[in-house]
Amino acid sequence: MQPYVDPPRRSPDLSVIGAGLATTAITLFIVFWLARQIKDFDIMGWYWLFIIPVGAILVGIGAGSGYGLMSWARGRKISGSLLAVIVALLALAYAAAQWVEFKSLNLERYGVDFFKYFDVTTRSMTFKLMRSHTPSGSLGILGYLFRLLELAGFSLGGLFIPIMLRAKPYCESCLTYMQRSARWWLPAAVPTRKVSKKDPGAMNAYQREMEEAHKKGMDLLNNLVAAVRENDATSVRSILELNAVDTKEANKLLESINLTLHSCAQCRAGVLEMELKAGLADKTKVTPLGREPLSSGFVAALGDIRPRQTRKMS
Repeated sequence: MQPYVDPPRRSPDLSVIGAGLATTAITLFIVFWLARQIKDFDIMGWYWLFIIPVGAILVGIGAGSGYGLMSWARGRKISGSLLAVIVALLALAYAAAQWVEFKSLNLERYGVDFFKYFDVTTRSMTFKLMRSHTPSGSLGILGYLFRLLELAGFSLGGLFIPIMLRAKPYCESCLTYMQRSARWWLPAAVPTRKVSKKDPGAMNAYQREMEEAHKKGMDLLNNLVAAVRENDATSVRSILELNAVDTKEANKLLESINLTLHSCAQCRAGVLEMELKAGLADKTKVTPLGREPLSSGFVAALGDIRPRQTRKMS
């Protein structure tokens, strides 16, 4: 009889929250220090197109980095409830930063309380274009809109790394994030070639070739998924060895099906991630096609898969 082994416990959120609070405090201290050292330096006041708070977003990314980094290090899955806690803590940190700035000015000796200070500084906010040395007039009540934009940008920036981590494949059994262990590419288009627009027949033939190649690529993907669901590692290996191309050749195609194998370093279970890449160079669009879970035995049976022959794509 196999001895009973307690399942691994989930990493506590306290370490994640503690790391996030630490990076938040460090980031806000740096922002506060820079504002005191450099005249007219206000990174939280950096906007793009007058409405996108790029400065607040950048500060938020730095502030929230601890949440994501500790989650990765401790194998703590980013849950919806943890995201909600992070948002609340970031909002409190923003308010605390305003309070610290108020206290540093020692305005209470003049009978100015925090709410009066916050209202005056918000209504007196101004804009100054990068090429202009003359600031605009006070924004008045509109200043509160930009305060909200600052808060939203700071909070969303703080969620940037945790949300990216939330999208990564996760092993629920071992409570750890999976690592990318292999990649393959299935062609879904014929090699690009020059076709004269003055030759309708050639254009139509080329279009038909593209459509047939796309259909063949999707059929290969459907057969691959069917083999995965039947735990048929032999068929999966055969499809990939006979049809996959390397990344250099895939990048020459207008469409390719990108397959990424993520696996757990402890139990070797995995996830096959599928995407359709369309376009060339920097003008590409990636469409997710789903994920298929793989057992540890299936991942081991796949082994190291390499295409048997190199295709010449000219």
